[in-house]
Amino acid sequence: MDNTSILQTLVSSLAMQAANDYIMGYIEYTDFEKTRAASSAAVNYFWDNPAFGSVERIELDTLIGATECEYQKQGFYYGFMYAVEMLKGGDIVSELLPPTETPKP
Repeated sequence: MDNTSILQTLVSSLAMQAANDYIMGYIEYTDFEKTRAASSAAVNYFWDNPAFGSVERIELDTLIGATECEYQKQGFYYGFMYAVEMLKGGDIVSELLPPTETPKP
């Protein structure tokens, strides 16, 4: 495996670990007001809608929660990767690799 592949794997692994820590609650955060409002609107729609009366509501809630969790994890992962790219000037691999020559003073 070459340095570029190793670096890509490392950054991807770090991003996924950070996303997992975020989802598991190891990284504390507070939901945005718009996030809470959107979540409440979705829950109220499903819980108050008679069309879902025959659906096991706990199963529906579990399914929606699992879906939201995966979207949060995905968003965190892509956001982390994007932030690293921005910090490194847009080319994460070449910017993070050690220089091949020592700069001359």
